Amino acid sequence: MTPPPPVTAADVSVFASGVTAEIALLEQLQAAAGEQRLASESRDFDRFQTVSAERDRLTRALLDVESDLADTRLRVMPIIESRSGDPEHAAVLDLCRRSGSLVADILH
Repeated sequence: MTPPPPVTAADVSVFASGVTAEIALLEQLQAAAGEQRLASESRDFDRFQTVSAERDRLTRALLDVESDLADTRLRVMPIIESRSGDPEHAAVLDLCRRSGSLVADILH
């Protein structure tokens, strides 16, 4: 079995862009979750269905982005974590933390 190729600055940049895209989708999902709660509380079932369809679309888009990033994430995260003292790598870790925080908020 051949070892994976070395992680390059371009790999880190692509990964950061992907996580940024995930964050944008997660922020939209967070807003949709809030709208869905309000529609449910106000018994506005038409609005609930509309928001639910949008939330499903956003979730599918998020899963597509995550699927595209999965292999890169496995390769770059150990390098990013080991170089967390470097501002560029620290910024990527901050993006990952933001993403995780949004997921936790949406699931709450």
